[in-house]
Amino acid sequence: MAAARLIKRAATALFIVVLAGLVLITFMNASDGEEPVGGEGRRVEIGSLSELKGMLSSDEPFLLQFSKQGCPYCEVLEKQEDLYFKKSTVVIYDFVLPWEEDDETCAFLDENLPPFEYVPTLFYYDGNKIADTIDVSDPGTFSDVMEAWGKSHESLK
Repeated sequence: MAAARLIKRAATALFIVVLAGLVLITFMNASDGEEPVGGEGRRVEIGSLSELKGMLSSDEPFLLQFSKQGCPYCEVLEKQEDLYFKKSTVVIYDFVLPWEEDDETCAFLDENLPPFEYVPTLFYYDGNKIADTIDVSDPGTFSDVMEAWGKSHESLK
């Protein structure tokens, strides 16, 4: 009889622990009482200079980001973008500059883009010209910057 009571108490305690764990997981995944917005945003890597040239001749609006292999700021921004993509449908096309400078790529960028000293750099193209530059100098504010910027650029949503 005592063994049965002990087993029953252990089962009850296990049930309470499991229930508490589920409540904790649910609480940790809560989004301040707001319904989560299912986003399909993503980063699309542009794999070659010829692909970049094709994109720049497009009349469709798009976001073009320049990053560089091994850049710590780019890696931080990438993590912030991944969080942002979960709640947004924005697509960012990312041209990753090689670690070693490539003369052909540098010449093309010099001829077709305004000078930029730092990466990551994010441009908004509309009608195959740069319509805006988006400040991504502080990766921690990326979501706020994109939400504020996106309100005036509904064509990307």
